[in-house]
Amino acid sequence: MEHKARLEAKGYNQKFGTDYDETVAPVVKHIDMKTEFLHGNLHEDIYMKQPEGYVKLGEEQKVCKLKKSIYGLKQAAKAWNQKIAEVLQINNFKQSIEDNCLFTKEEKGKIILVILYVDDQLVASCDGNKINEILRTARKVRD
Repeated sequence: MEHKARLEAKGYNQKFGTDYDETVAPVVKHIDMKTEFLHGNLHEDIYMKQPEGYVKLGEEQKVCKLKKSIYGLKQAAKAWNQKIAEVLQINNFKQSIEDNCLFTKEEKGKIILVILYVDDQLVASCDGNKINEILRTARKVRD
């Protein structure tokens, strides 16, 4: 039988400046832009039936040609990924050869890492200003 135990210090007895200087650990930031899949470019001509409630009387046989990706398309995630990757690369991020979802940028000795996961982005940098830069870059996708 194996037993486990955990030894804990009484941190409440520590004094700032004497026993420790910082308590904050770096964390990865999560960016969840709403409606990502609506900004992907389509490479195919795709038509769909008119949405219920928007069909004009006498025009029931007309269809809609999509100009951009929308939710429900099988290629929506891929279209979004291609769009955000393009925007990151235009902004001097390099896409990793080993893992296509990883993008890096080095500027003045500071590194920014961006990881794409379907429609979410994880951003890591020791510089908070760089995190804000990523937010501005990600918003350019809508342009």
